[in-house]
Amino acid sequence: MQAMPTVPGAKAAAPKAAPAGVPLWHLLPLRVYLGYAFLKAGLAMQGAFLVENQLRGLFAQWAPGNPHPIARTFLDGRGQLWSELIAYGVAYAAMIIGIALTAGLFTRGTALVASLLVCATLALGGHTDPGLMARGQLMLVAL
Repeated sequence: MQAMPTVPGAKAAAPKAAPAGVPLWHLLPLRVYLGYAFLKAGLAMQGAFLVENQLRGLFAQWAPGNPHPIARTFLDGRGQLWSELIAYGVAYAAMIIGIALTAGLFTRGTALVASLLVCATLALGGHTDPGLMARGQLMLVAL
């Protein structure tokens, strides 16, 4: 295929502009607030939650009335065995999510991981507290 000859004095076609939409800086306060909320939650888990393995007690509390059979099986079985490892993973993931959202790093991927963390929390323990369910749903909408 031959290249088209250029005409002297002709201007090259300008690239098409992106469609007009909501400017991304309007989302800055929401992103910073979500980052703050996750960072605060991750830092709050650093004390007795990790040292005393309080997640094991939460799993035992959430298991009996859980309406999801797979979640109930996990909470009674593997969740009890791996509760210490899961607690460290959740605490540090929340802190990393908070830092990344506040700093604006990998925001879409970070929001996806954050929404998975919130969904897991709602599936495992959302049935126990209406406040937890409401906050989780608002977090999902915001993410």
